[in-house]
Amino acid sequence: MSTLDVFQQVFQLSLVANAVRQCKGTQQTLQNAMQEYLSETITEIQGAWKVVWGPVVWKHDPEDTETGPDETWYIARNQAVNGQDTYVICVAGTATDYSMEQNNQVQRVVDFNDWVQNLPHQPIVTPPRQVNDTTNTYVAWGTARDTHRLLFYPAPEGAEGSGLTLRDFVENLHSSQCTFISTGLSRGGALSATLALTLFYLNAPPEKILAYPIAAPSPGNRNFAELFALKLPKLVEGEDYRVWNTLIFNELDIVSQAWCTDKTVSPNQNLDNIPGIYGLPALPLVVLAVAGMKVRANLSNSVYYPLQGTSFPGELPDQPPENLEDFKSIAADQHLNPYLKFFNVEVPVPFPCQDGTMTKKEVYLTEPVLSSIAMVTVGMPDDDTDIPRNGNKEEKKALELWRQLITRPSSD
Repeated sequence: MSTLDVFQQVFQLSLVANAVRQCKGTQQTLQNAMQEYLSETITEIQGAWKVVWGPVVWKHDPEDTETGPDETWYIARNQAVNGQDTYVICVAGTATDYSMEQNNQVQRVVDFNDWVQNLPHQPIVTPPRQVNDTTNTYVAWGTARDTHRLLFYPAPEGAEGSGLTLRDFVENLHSSQCTFISTGLSRGGALSATLALTLFYLNAPPEKILAYPIAAPSPGNRNFAELFALKLPKLVEGEDYRVWNTLIFNELDIVSQAWCTDKTVSPNQNLDNIPGIYGLPALPLVVLAVAGMKVRANLSNSVYYPLQGTSFPGELPDQPPENLEDFKSIAADQHLNPYLKFFNVEVPVPFPCQDGTMTKKEVYLTEPVLSSIAMVTVGMPDDDTDIPRNGNKEEKKALELWRQLITRPSSD
């Protein structure tokens, strides 16, 4: 086995945060499964890592047996990473329709600076009529709310650091000479980047806070991306993926194309790139799905802007997708396998439930961006099954506009 560098190790740590994403069960059942998996797996990752806080599995309905985890996160420690005591916060990506709803909560924004100054209070939504995208720093409401949960939800009994929140754990560190790395895949990448910037403003004890988001959508507007770059500047330590404080993304991954709606401000990462990303002609249903996503994002009155990034070229399919199923299959593959190849690593121990207690359709519906495309069918249902269970009026308005876009006769 070849020796893995710290970036590869961090990527593996981030991967295993998603171990139980396809499992179903109560919060306690999934908590037990995640703890068991981590205890068996952490020693298989090079570098003498140890779980020191968590894991934490959270569900909005703890007794629901028919869904997976809404949030999963933990902290691992290695006391000698290039001579430095290092802690890695690992945040899982989307795993349920509930977390998909939160991932798509881009139609509302939060003033990041106001929120950070008032922690531990929950983020307050900025009304659209008050949004000033030029001067203020905004982050998506769903991202801010979930970052708040990551900080202030305590580790349960039986987990490392039981009773302590992540914020408690960081504050209780005796040494300020350690390094904290916040990482995650997909939606977990957007959360981990926001968490790293939030910790910076909370005056966390670690002397060095690093972010390592992977395959993530944009969490906020241009001012947020610029603030992230200012406080967490790129730190290049080698070629390819060896760059801290940058989004690592596959150029053919549709998730990292979200949620910018203005291709003039971000030509390489915006929603309009999605329909033809795997070749032309673009599929009409994908075009319509993207139109729906743009409606949702534009309701915020803010333009999302990608974080500073380090990209790598994906491998195009032999031929463009012929139908929606082809597109979804290609998109799902581009969201994982090219990253394994780019980092030259494997999942250290096979995930439980990898054959799936979830169906392929259920898995698609939990992926950011891909879920929006998976929701599009030739005949939209007459009921409200596509309206999020906890959706507010703005969400329903966005999805109703989406229905109209889908069912409107072609102008061609």
